[in-house]
Amino acid sequence: MKISVDLDGVLIQIMEEWVRIYNDIIEPLKHVTIEVVTQWDFWKDLPISEDEMIDIFGMIDIVKVPIIDKKAPKYLKKLNKIHDVDIVTARYKGEADRPKVQAKLDLMGLVKGVHYNELVVLPNQPKDIKLRRDYDVYIDDSPYLAKSFQEYGVYEEMKLLLLPQQPWNWKIESKRGVVRVRGWKEIMKWLK
Repeated sequence: MKISVDLDGVLIQIMEEWVRIYNDIIEPLKHVTIEVVTQWDFWKDLPISEDEMIDIFGMIDIVKVPIIDKKAPKYLKKLNKIHDVDIVTARYKGEADRPKVQAKLDLMGLVKGVHYNELVVLPNQPKDIKLRRDYDVYIDDSPYLAKSFQEYGVYEEMKLLLLPQQPWNWKIESKRGVVRVRGWKEIMKWLK
């Protein structure tokens, strides 16, 4: 099987760093917490524009962003022995962010050919751009990807989206090829 594994929200917890930068720069007197991020377009609930939200993402040094599950490298190595695993990430700067993403993978100890086969860096628009790539399984936290998956019948092609639970995707139901999972342990159970 060909498996697409997302970076942000699946391997690393980028939103905590976004909130920290937002608090430092935009709202130092009104401390916002991670709980504000309850939807994909969370910035609409804040006094900022979409461009400002994107600018804050651009300030994040992803090398410093914590990994979600310290066992993820072990799981990826196990998966890649049996399947063809790619790290597939959509970035605001697209391909220009490849060196930063590669540095983060290196720091996490993820080795090309061992934990994954290819690093695919895509632009962030359209929001379901990853579906244009041919994978059997997508491991991704994007509610837009999940909705597209369900609406456009991708599941009919015998494809699967494993959706790690995040506050911004909690409204997405497990149906039509989308399966909510609580983390890497559950992901591994689905892929055995």
